[in-house]
This record gives sequence, C-alpha cells and structure tokens, in this order.
Amino acid sequence: MRSGMPSALSMSLALAAVAACSMQAQAQNSNPLQIRRLGFGNVEGMKKNIFSSVAGCRLVRKLPADAPVPMPPDEYLAKLPVIEIEELFNGKQWAEYGTERYILADPANCEPKLFVSRGVTTETVCASRLQASQPRAQEMASIESPKPPTVTFKDGTPRTKGCGKPAKPTDLAGVPVQDAGKGVKCVWQSDIVGAAMKAAGMAGGGHDGKSDDFCLYARLPYYTWNGYRRDVVVKTFSTNKSLAGGDISEHFGEVKAAGNLQLESLNDGSGISPDRFTRAGIEAFMNQPSKLPLKEKP
Repeated sequence: MRSGMPSALSMSLALAAVAACSMQAQAQNSNPLQIRRLGFGNVEGMKKNIFSSVAGCRLVRKLPADAPVPMPPDEYLAKLPVIEIEELFNGKQWAEYGTERYILADPANCEPKLFVSRGVTTETVCASRLQASQPRAQEMASIESPKPPTVTFKDGTPRTKGCGKPAKPTDLAGVPVQDAGKGVKCVWQSDIVGAAMKAAGMAGGGHDGKSDDFCLYARLPYYTWNGYRRDVVVKTFSTNKSLAGGDISEHFGEVKAAGNLQLESLNDGSGISPDRFTRAGIEAFMNQPSKLPLKEKP
C-alpha cells in the first residue's frame, strides 16, 4: 500500500458513498474523446544514464574509455517526450497508443542514438482485445544481443468488470477542480475518494503532493460503455521517491517521465478515424523507425 493512501476497506466504503450520493446512473457514453499525455525526464539523470550506456558499450567493445561521450544538449533532453500516451474513446471502441524514447549507445558503434519502442492495446469494449508490442528500448540497445524491433500481435481477453450491468453513478459535488493545462479542468482521484469518505462520515484526505495520484477529466471523469467504466486520465503525479526517500530520477532520469504525465492535447467530440482501431492502422504506427540519430526531431 502506498504511504498516505486510504485502506482498501476505507476506499470501498468511500466509493459506495459516492454511488449513494447520486440518484441518477451515469449514461452510456458515445462522444469521441482523444487524449495525449507526455512525460519528460530529469535532464541530469538522463545524462548519467546516457554516459553509463556509452561507457558500458565501450568497455565491451574494447574501445577507448577516455574518449569524450557526445552528449545531447540539455534543451534537447528537456523537450524529449520520454513517454507518450495517446488514449482514444469512441463508444464501444477504445485504444491506447504508447511510445517510449530512450537515448542509449548504439551496439554497432557505441554512439548515442534515440531508440523508440511502441505498443498498442485496442478493445471492442466487453467483446475483444488486440495488443501489439515491440522489445523495450533497452533490449534493442543491448550490447551483446540487441533485439530487432519486431512487432508482435496478440489477441487478448478484454476487461469485463461491470459489462452488461447499469453503470455506477458518481457525484463530484464538493470535489475541488484543478487546472490541467490546455484549458482543461480535472479532479484528483484522491480528492474524489476523500470527499466520498467525508460524505460517509469518515475522515477523508485528498491530493497532498506526497503520494502517487492521477487527475480525471472534470467534464467526464469516467467513460462508460455497456456498463464497463474507464478512468479518463488527463495527467498523473509521482514523487519518484525510493524506499530510502531519495529522488530516483536524479540517477535514472527517465523514471520521472513515467509517473508525471502532462496533458498535451484533448479533443472532445471530434471524430476519430476508424483506422485507429484496426490492425492495419496499428501496423502503420508500429512500423515507424525504431532507431534515430539525435539530430532528427523525436
């Protein structure tokens, strides 16, 4: 359990209170939503990771260890979206497109290159699931046995909790609204739970900037189809603290990106191309270049 978070029992009671607060069930949603979230790294931590990757490669390849490591400019690293998530909601169709970017030593010559790994999950809600994946960037940049960026497809079982049942009602009365950027408002999940606990007569907390949390789209925090409900996340928060209390991202800069996703764009009501939910559309996304020179825009 994360420090500062309510117990499982408290959360269950709180969520039950949320349901009790509203007499009207959440309607089935068909309005298209398209959300892009980006995560940026800790620049100094990223530089340490690049240096270690190049130094390790040179050691294995028996190349001069004292040669300067060509380091990307700080501005380049600061603007590099290490993690990029695009989430699509379109009635019964849902998809998540993910991109992961790491700067690592090229196994061929030990020079820093941009390695890009992609993955997609798409579902026909409550009916079918398709996943596409590639090796992680670190696997592609493995010094002794680099993996090719082969795309693997796998049919999966969709999540079915709540399918075919009335959607649970929600009431966000009293929950503070936050500015997510880009003109979008959101509500922290911990504030929703805290408000529900207070409504049930229990002591409730909220977002304190000390515990992992995520902020939901204030206009539509949950997207529901056929009883299945998904969180509509616009940004996330993490302190990146280790068990010892230190900031992990100071040494592994990319860690910061994974837990602190920022809203890049949100399209509410704009049509989404049907190709984004098809195997052909996924293949077009997955088959983009996976190794790029740093002079190119990521």
